[in-house]
Amino acid sequence: MARLLLFTSRLVLVLTSCLLVSSNGQTCTWQDAAVPVASVDCRHTSSLLTVQYDTAVTCEQDLSAKNLTSPPAISWSGAHAAETYLLIMVDPDARSPCQPVSRWVLHWAAFVRGDKSLQITEEFVSYAGPRPPEGTPAHRYQFFLYRWVPEIELLRPSFLGNSDTSRARFDFDQFKVVNRLEHLEASFEFLYSR
Repeated sequence: MARLLLFTSRLVLVLTSCLLVSSNGQTCTWQDAAVPVASVDCRHTSSLLTVQYDTAVTCEQDLSAKNLTSPPAISWSGAHAAETYLLIMVDPDARSPCQPVSRWVLHWAAFVRGDKSLQITEEFVSYAGPRPPEGTPAHRYQFFLYRWVPEIELLRPSFLGNSDTSRARFDFDQFKVVNRLEHLEASFEFLYSR
């Protein structure tokens, strides 16, 4: 009986997150979440990554009709060849933008280097393209580029148990604290729904 109640409550939560509609009849968005995560500020172009799948992507572009199964090429005009950067791709809107009960989903994590065009030097969590639940509003997929400042006790980032097989509920805030990520250099986001 307890299992049935737990299953039923989870099912109601999932269905509610997929079907929530605001009072004016529009599907809910990330701004409707109890604790919304800010979008990337696309106005500051010097701190924007350049993301290219089959073509260049503009910040906040809706890529819902695209095939994004392969990782994009990433570049940043402010990159220095001597620096190592940590690239993170996350979905802050899982399971649904208005009820992100699986926030954050880790989609990609790698060390990158290069002057402008960034090349992967070590991949920690392999790229997994967007796959939001069908019928939910568009999710934001965010990229963050941190300058990596290695310390004796922290030569590689700690992913707090997340990996290729465990991507949901990635504690991004704790991840930044544990790994002392204080130098956000650039960011980017696009939208995707199925």
